[in-house]
Amino acid sequence: MESVTTRLSSRVGWSGVGRVNGESPSPRSEEETSTVARGSPRTTSLPHRSSLLHSWEIPGLPGQRGRTTPLAGHPGSGNARAPVREGKARGFRESGSAAPRSRASGYKGPRALCAPVAPSPRCRHPRSAGNGSTARAARPAGHRPPREAILPRGASVLVNCSFSGCEQQSGWKLGLETQLLKVTLGSGSNWQLFELRGVLEDSSPMCFLTCPDGGQGTATVSITVYSFPEQVELRPLPPWQPAGQDLALRCLVVGGKPRDRLTAVLLRGQDQLSRQPVVGEPAEVTAPVRVGRADHLANFSCRTELDLRSQGLELFLNTSAARQLRTFVLPETPPQFATPGALEVGTRRRVACSLDGLFPVSEAKVHLALGDRTLNATVTYQNDSLSASAWLEVTAQEEGDRPLVCAVLLGNRSSESRRNLAVYSFPEPILTLNETEVSEGDLVMVTCEAHPGAFVTLSDAPAEPLSQKSQLLLNASAEDNGRRFSCSAALDVAGQLLYKNRTRQLTVLYGPRLDESDCPGNWTLPEGSQHTLRCQAWGNPPPQLRCHRKSDNSSLPIGSLRSIKRELAGTYLCRAVSPRGEVSREVLVTVLHDQGHMIIVIVLVVAGAIVGSAAVTAYFYNRQRKIRKYKLQKAAEALLLKSKPQLPEPAPSAQQQQQC
Repeated sequence: MESVTTRLSSRVGWSGVGRVNGESPSPRSEEETSTVARGSPRTTSLPHRSSLLHSWEIPGLPGQRGRTTPLAGHPGSGNARAPVREGKARGFRESGSAAPRSRASGYKGPRALCAPVAPSPRCRHPRSAGNGSTARAARPAGHRPPREAILPRGASVLVNCSFSGCEQQSGWKLGLETQLLKVTLGSGSNWQLFELRGVLEDSSPMCFLTCPDGGQGTATVSITVYSFPEQVELRPLPPWQPAGQDLALRCLVVGGKPRDRLTAVLLRGQDQLSRQPVVGEPAEVTAPVRVGRADHLANFSCRTELDLRSQGLELFLNTSAARQLRTFVLPETPPQFATPGALEVGTRRRVACSLDGLFPVSEAKVHLALGDRTLNATVTYQNDSLSASAWLEVTAQEEGDRPLVCAVLLGNRSSESRRNLAVYSFPEPILTLNETEVSEGDLVMVTCEAHPGAFVTLSDAPAEPLSQKSQLLLNASAEDNGRRFSCSAALDVAGQLLYKNRTRQLTVLYGPRLDESDCPGNWTLPEGSQHTLRCQAWGNPPPQLRCHRKSDNSSLPIGSLRSIKRELAGTYLCRAVSPRGEVSREVLVTVLHDQGHMIIVIVLVVAGAIVGSAAVTAYFYNRQRKIRKYKLQKAAEALLLKSKPQLPEPAPSAQQQQQC
């Protein structure tokens, strides 16, 4: 059997499976082509050869010999030629003549063959058209020409149209009807070879035959075009995605066919999240995904799968550029302040706020501000919490209630806390004395005055309603020397009373004083004992004190510890002198030189005094007891007399009268 070979070629790296001239295709290169660009897919296909040709054996015609026809425009073919053999086709009956025969006599009409990937053409003879009979070209036993061809978009394909039945007649017409660009590459007595170039869409070219006797025949072939997606892009992800919420992954697919073999797969890393068919042009495949903390910094992508394995080709994958997702957790609880509710003008305090339960905490930012003034905050991170602090010093222009703001920003959200900070001005109260140094007997005016809005309290001042000012008038005395006056001011700030105090000291000038309590006039000291003689003179300015014995003008050692001797005894004159005057006082010093005898005498005197006191006490006690007893006896007798009738007293006897 002679055969005619039809070859299909691809200009865009198409590869497939078939039999080349009855043999298995040559082994393919192990190289793969992969291209990645943002917005464009990464195409991964099996290796191919640009000169790979697919062929199918098509029955030929009887009486023809083989000849070679060049395959014009075939990529990688060079000077290669496609063999087209002519000869007797097995399974065909030869026509004895071109004259028509009756149906009863077994006449067969003309037959047309279309030989790319289509079945043998079916020709309808005009004489048998009425009954709808159809003549089919015979095929070799066990061989079935392909009914369809699949090729990459823009490729070329060869179509061979041949016929039988009226090849002995002259004037037959054989052609190929198609909207595609076709080029006739060769022809024979009963065949024509066409090349369809730049096939962009699916098509069904039709071979047609018109015989001189009016017989007609047609045959069609189905050409399916496949193409990779022009664009496979995962739509941009949000800059930040809250953990625990659904994220809508959207994959844009532009181009790619056939669509019934095209699938879109959404991926997290290498894990498949969703697999959906690609529908529409352009198509957008969407799938919701619940994300959590574990998805932070995970890569998401989209992949298309063009599955042509059932057509003898491969599974082609196009993968988009990966996009990285950032997740976050921002708790609903607002930041907590750690700062006082009031701040005085001119003072410097640290304000701070903190927040727990953040993820990722290192990405969190803090905005700390007083009103419109942003503070330079220092942020510290620990586990899933942060703390921000800043030094704050307020001015008089900021006096009043000011909002203190702490905002934690994470992802595309923020958590904010506000509190009022009472900025106040509270100077110390003003405490004045008309004279800070006065003489004894002078009048002194003490004035205590506070800042507006505050009220004052002046020590030792008479009770009066609270006000901004208080005064005290006094007559200075020696006891007022060194007296301290206190002025206390109170200010209500945000419901809290704040206090400030100020004190002043009064100096009173007065003359020297020698009092009995400070300088005793009689000292009795045992000989040999250790004593410190003390005599203190008072006055402002402090007076100078000197004590001299009147008899010999010797000095009395004042203020030093010494052993008492009998020579120290005597009468001394102590004089205190200052610019304010002088004062003197006599001091008698007695030294007990016989100490042992004196102790006995003292003991005896003390004992006698004790005994005498006890005797007197006992006497008075017994006397009082007898008096009480006597009174009780008299009361009892009076009671008896009242309870009995009175009888005349008997006359006293001579003996009784004698006793009386």
